[in-house]
Amino acid sequence: RVPQRFVDFNLLSFWLNRCLGLHLESCASDWTLNQDGSLRVIDVRANSVVKATQNCQFLALSYVWGDVQQPLLLKSNCDVLLEPGALDRIEPETPRTIRDAMELCRQLKENYLWVDSLCLLQDELNHNPNQVANMGLVYKAAKATIVASCSVNSNAGLPGVGSNPRLGRREDITIQGIKYTTALSMPTDAAQKSEWNQRGWT
Repeated sequence: RVPQRFVDFNLLSFWLNRCLGLHLESCASDWTLNQDGSLRVIDVRANSVVKATQNCQFLALSYVWGDVQQPLLLKSNCDVLLEPGALDRIEPETPRTIRDAMELCRQLKENYLWVDSLCLLQDELNHNPNQVANMGLVYKAAKATIVASCSVNSNAGLPGVGSNPRLGRREDITIQGIKYTTALSMPTDAAQKSEWNQRGWT
């Protein structure tokens, strides 16, 4: 299959649903989500941070922060970010990768997204080791994880989402009426060599 410049959301949704339908039990987490009621997620419809319900289904974002200044969930602004439309007000400051991930959720008809910078109280990380210790469990409990493996910072965006086309180079040649195209590199190879692969949590 020749990759297109933009993501085929219908195909992606089909793959996700097929995966869940064929081997949900083997992929299901044995961790009870939100045991202490502290898990927060982004509601991509209300554009705000919300407290997750006990059986909340969400996608998680794994990405590289880099040296980009971005909005953070803090004790001082937590109540503000819980207000409907709060993320609309800080959209210009919100990194492109997070905005693209929110749009991807909407296109896949998923309501909730977990992003570390906006769902973990950043000024409690050094004082509440459980938040960091539970990050692996959050990724495990997610319905799926969006991996921004080709980015060097959080403003790189998700290739193929929004106005951000894929830039993979391909050479085409026609021999005796048959069109051939060069294969792109394996995504796993690119991920292993990426900045993202140096993260503490992937």
